[in-house]
Amino acid sequence: MSEAVDDVTHVREWDHNAEPPDPHAAGGAAIDLSVPGQFVISAENATRYRVVVVSEKADVSVDKLQQDPDFKGDGFVASFEGTDSGGSATIDVGQKSSELAKAGDGAKLRAFAIGFNADGKPKAADALALTLKGKPPATAPAGTLESRMKAAWHSARLAIQHGAETSGAGKSWETAGANRGPYVDEIEKYLDGSGLEWCGIFHGYNYGRAGFDYKRPFAAGESYTSGKNRKVLFWSTERILHYWKATGCKTLTFPYKEGRGKWTREQCEGWLRDTFQAWGPLPGDIMIVDSFKEKSHVVMLAGYDPATYEAITYEGNYKSRGGAWRWDLGDPHSPAAGAGPRGFFRINVIGRFKESDFLADPGEVKPDESSPDPDVEDMRKAKKTDAGR
Repeated sequence: MSEAVDDVTHVREWDHNAEPPDPHAAGGAAIDLSVPGQFVISAENATRYRVVVVSEKADVSVDKLQQDPDFKGDGFVASFEGTDSGGSATIDVGQKSSELAKAGDGAKLRAFAIGFNADGKPKAADALALTLKGKPPATAPAGTLESRMKAAWHSARLAIQHGAETSGAGKSWETAGANRGPYVDEIEKYLDGSGLEWCGIFHGYNYGRAGFDYKRPFAAGESYTSGKNRKVLFWSTERILHYWKATGCKTLTFPYKEGRGKWTREQCEGWLRDTFQAWGPLPGDIMIVDSFKEKSHVVMLAGYDPATYEAITYEGNYKSRGGAWRWDLGDPHSPAAGAGPRGFFRINVIGRFKESDFLADPGEVKPDESSPDPDVEDMRKAKKTDAGR
């Protein structure tokens, strides 16, 4: 799709991947929420106009809406109204995400524009122009949750590269004592920390570079302690888990208590297929995992293969450095004492922050950033010395 579509009448369909269709095609403008975007709708040549958004399968047409411009029947999602004083008026659909979210992620919606004359009567269908502007789907537009997660993912890759260049590939970043070193200190300082266990701080640093909002204070009930500084959110697993629950973030708890030592590989794979994959894991999701004890370590999901049940994680403060590791989530076994779970029962909770957790402006790392593929270390056959901390 081109960056801008000009003067396309509202009786036609539109999606991300196609060139602007015949202006007189039937159907209304389609907004595909499976690829979130900043879509600007401009309705021209009318004294007043109303844009009606309905679900893909709603029995709605331009003619029906002209007969019932205040339609709010089956399939209705949202409506936006505006006036036109001789030029064009614009609605940024991307700013209406809370209303459009009623249809759910991945929904495909249709938008219809209805224009009104000065006497309040709907205009003829071909007399109102509807313009949509949006970015191509290859890169989720800055400001959407998926794009921010992708930016944090890129930041983690850049951080892993920088740490390896600074300290040496495969070597500890803690060159000045426990939880201390030039790059570790830089990461911790970003979140007002010093000498702390930094697995979560590593991801807070990367989320911050993707535009996570550390400017506003915690609202009542959001903080694990009495403090208001949001920079401490990533200081511990307890703080993250508390915030997710308090703010209603999307989470999924693995059956790490009831299944450990009992489940077979087939049971683990079945749960991954039926529950984990249905939950919809994405690169950039945060996972709370077992290291030396339950819920003791923070990692980022970098990728997951539903065919093999293998996951790649980006981690900080694992083996006293940052890196990328491959895990077999279908593996139900725990290695010898002291090594920590290596597969399915390593994961405790996966969670996803909200779009409202980010600033309106994009962060310093962009979703289309160029970042190097890190060396991925294989943890499918973990040894006792691979416990991390």
